[in-house]
Amino acid sequence: SQLCKDILPEPIYKPPHAQRELRQLVSQRNQYVKSRSRAINRTRCFLKSHGIMERKKDMRSPGYRLELSAKLSHMSNSFKRRLTAYFETIEFFSGHIKNLETEMYGHLKQHFFTEYCRLITLPGVALITASSIISVVGDWSRFKSGRKLCSYLGIAPSVCRSGGKMVGSNAITKHGNSLARGYLVQAALGILKSKNEDAQPLKEWYQAMRIRKGWKKARVSLARKLCCIMYGMMKDGTDYDPLLLTKNSKPAGI
Repeated sequence: SQLCKDILPEPIYKPPHAQRELRQLVSQRNQYVKSRSRAINRTRCFLKSHGIMERKKDMRSPGYRLELSAKLSHMSNSFKRRLTAYFETIEFFSGHIKNLETEMYGHLKQHFFTEYCRLITLPGVALITASSIISVVGDWSRFKSGRKLCSYLGIAPSVCRSGGKMVGSNAITKHGNSLARGYLVQAALGILKSKNEDAQPLKEWYQAMRIRKGWKKARVSLARKLCCIMYGMMKDGTDYDPLLLTKNSKPAGI
């Protein structure tokens, strides 16, 4: 009956081998990052039990860990052995993360170098965010607009309807790949901290949105805007141009 009414569902997208392999690399790196974070948290708890307070971001630095070991050389041998074991665990996961990032870049260079070079022209987007988006999207032409892509990644706002009428909107749908969605939000945060002049139009756009919607919704809206800009760049085959935003001209797909 569906065939007669011409309402068959859209065909399922089957990602090619190169895209699936990149997706596995992104996922595996994320697992190592989580494991390193747990190791750092355990190390900080151990240090805190001895009255030593350290920041999490400092513990990721090999140089800082080396300085800390030297500073605590007066502690007991038992303490130093346990601290060394904690630091070796952090170094173990950090080494795997670095190796995976090198492998990811090599894979991008071989299969998706054009898309990668174009995406990193966007402020806040670097190797990890670009890899995650490419691994999830694959064929950009399968999306009719930037809004369709946002919906696919689950960064579009959900809408409540009753009797065919819209009665309100909720938070984002959170459908699709949560990892890619998270990296988009991180990219938005990176833009807010960036001193790059190319990021200024996006920061001004965020400030205007923050006044209207509040900082939480404004950050998600900025991530959604980044997603739409990515789509426009890929559709038009152009790099990021901040002048388009300065002139209040929407890139294709927004």
